[in-house]
Amino acid sequence: MCDKPIVVETLLTLAGIAIPAALLVSAVRRWLAPVSWRFAALLFAAVVGWLHLGILTPAMPVALDEVVRGYPYRGIFGEVVSRNPDTNDTVKQMLPWMEVARQELFAGRAPLWNRYSFSGYPLVGNAQSAPFSPYFLATLFVPLPKQIVAMAGLKLFVAFLFGYLFIRDEKAAWPASVFGSLVFAGSIFQNVYLYYPLSAVTSLLPAMAWASLRLLRGGGRAEAILLAIVTAGAFAGGHPESVFHLAFVTAIIVGIDVLAPLGRRPLWSAVGKVVVVAFGGALLAAPAWLPVIEQILESQRIGAIGEGHFGSPVYPLNALWILFTPEGYGNPARGNWSWGLHYIMVAPTYLGLIPLALVPGALLARGSSARTRLFAVASILMLLIAMRWTPIGEAFNRLPLGAWTANDRLRFAMLFFAGVATARRFGEIPIRRIPLIDILSCVIALGMTARVFMIQWNVVLGPVHLLGCIGLLLFAVALGVGLHLRSQRLAELAASLLLIELFVFNLPFNALTPRRFFAPPLPIVEAIRKDAPEEPFRIVGHDWVFLPNASAQYGLEDIRGSDPMAWRPYVEVFRHIQAPDQSLDVGRIQDVEHPLVDFLGVRYLLAGPGAEAGPSWERVYEGKDGILFENREALPRFFAPARLIEAKEGAVFDQVGDVEDFRDAVVVEDVSSALNPSLPGMWLRQMAPGSFRMTMTAADRTFIASSQPAVPGYEVEVDGEPVPIHRVNGAFIGFFVPSGEVRVRVRYDPSAWWIGWGMTLFGALAIGVATRKKTRGDFLE
Repeated sequence: MCDKPIVVETLLTLAGIAIPAALLVSAVRRWLAPVSWRFAALLFAAVVGWLHLGILTPAMPVALDEVVRGYPYRGIFGEVVSRNPDTNDTVKQMLPWMEVARQELFAGRAPLWNRYSFSGYPLVGNAQSAPFSPYFLATLFVPLPKQIVAMAGLKLFVAFLFGYLFIRDEKAAWPASVFGSLVFAGSIFQNVYLYYPLSAVTSLLPAMAWASLRLLRGGGRAEAILLAIVTAGAFAGGHPESVFHLAFVTAIIVGIDVLAPLGRRPLWSAVGKVVVVAFGGALLAAPAWLPVIEQILESQRIGAIGEGHFGSPVYPLNALWILFTPEGYGNPARGNWSWGLHYIMVAPTYLGLIPLALVPGALLARGSSARTRLFAVASILMLLIAMRWTPIGEAFNRLPLGAWTANDRLRFAMLFFAGVATARRFGEIPIRRIPLIDILSCVIALGMTARVFMIQWNVVLGPVHLLGCIGLLLFAVALGVGLHLRSQRLAELAASLLLIELFVFNLPFNALTPRRFFAPPLPIVEAIRKDAPEEPFRIVGHDWVFLPNASAQYGLEDIRGSDPMAWRPYVEVFRHIQAPDQSLDVGRIQDVEHPLVDFLGVRYLLAGPGAEAGPSWERVYEGKDGILFENREALPRFFAPARLIEAKEGAVFDQVGDVEDFRDAVVVEDVSSALNPSLPGMWLRQMAPGSFRMTMTAADRTFIASSQPAVPGYEVEVDGEPVPIHRVNGAFIGFFVPSGEVRVRVRYDPSAWWIGWGMTLFGALAIGVATRKKTRGDFLE
């Protein structure tokens, strides 16, 4: 018998791809270009085939097994070996953030605050939560964790569809257009980032390029609206670095169209219109990206950039061997990766052997058009920038934004340009004359690939990797002796061979893991729920127990987190209690007796079997999944300390480290050292993730300290009047209340959110004006 919930989940996952895809195709057919439903159905079938195991089975193509290697999961599942730990961010970050965003949206709230990590920090501000990504919103009806699979399928569909439409406009036949689009949409690059927000941005490149060039050629309101929507989708996609790359690459594409137009040269006024419409589209998404800018400027990431921890690496020249097989150094999913760099960093260079062999002809053949050559040059240029080879790459990495971004990811643009150039090459290969340059390129590519196989055979390469070589050999034979083949038949053969090659090479990387590993029921968590007080409290796991961000899937607030976008002042305070010599990835705690643990309101400690805690911790649960300790001395979220210590400029965090009991004293900014009256009574209720209401009875003017992070955007009202916030311990909310009974409201209501909506309105007006006004050359209807 079939499992009914599994069948329903499978149908919803299929619907999560099919319904948005059908709506998209309907819109394209109605307003933009004739796309047959047969082609759309074949494309949908190809996407389902590409992701079939993740869609049609309960298993998940993300590293759920990476999280359950530790406690408390280990006590339930035993020893688990991760099939591909390189993809663990999807489980440790993306899925928990999706859970929080879904909770907020389904509760009818703006997804602004994540209460579950770092004692609370901005949700939309961390960028990669991407609650306004069109892929996320279009698939909201698909349950987690399968929503991330539906999103992946939709990304593939969009990338392939618009890649095909773009290349068709390049006057390529449909098989060549399929081939060129496959080079990009089916690439190793897209596959390794398929379940990351990065691909939610890069997958939009063909759509952005297509809409931009259509506007340049006299397109109308529909093309302008498409460009605005795609631009907004990119800005809301969750990866600001890739938005910068997308804008840069689209500018190059527009430049190619100006230098080597297909028909009439575009008007400069048309170029201006493209810029205006794209700018309006960016403003449409302002509520998604303006809080990100605000958060970036105060995040630990900005400090790491200054210390040189981010940016594009310089790749060694032997990374070029990956052009001949993506697994020349192995594959982590096969358990044989054997290089200092990660597969995710290296393998995205792979084009496919047939496209690789066609690039020289596109660039150098006598019959190649100037436009084809420009696309081929652009592809090589993107590779040089991405790998930081030659002064070109160094110069780009010194640009104001280029110095902050991981430009090795510009290989997605290399793939797109190569796909366009090679697709155009099919229409320029002479039919009755042997294309010697293409034959020679095939021979060289086969020889170089043979060299890799000679070195790595039975080391990291085996029979399955010969598929690319066989495909290139068959293609070379067709070029050399199949003179009767028209370019269309040649392209059909090449597309078929490339599809097989990329499918086989991509399939193992996103290794399947059992569905039961996703947020399984945990007895230790149930023990917390049974014992938990009504007032807000927090938890922490000892060392690696209950990895940060997992708390979001169980509705528990953790003082740890895993995100480079964490608020920097909080991170500075947290350094007093985290394990030494840590990276930015996971804030682990080993010293649970530190006074800051009490200050942060940690009520429960999750530890592995056999663990012991100090005298302030009482054991309340012990089972195979670990031991639960309760700290009844944890401070409430808001309290009145006995003393105030005036913060010294530049030494606040050192002062915090010297305090032995935060009930007795807290360090306060802009307040003189003084005794603080006690607080006879307080009623507290957490109304929403970033919203609290309190009723207090104070005998005199009293300072209220808290462990709620004072992230910009918080405001405090006492009896309906705003009062100043004084930072407590360098990172938390503090304020004064007058004597008597008062009502207090503390809430997160960032101005960037509301300013963003004003910018959205302005962007909509700008797009409306741009699409209404008629210009020379019938640019807009």
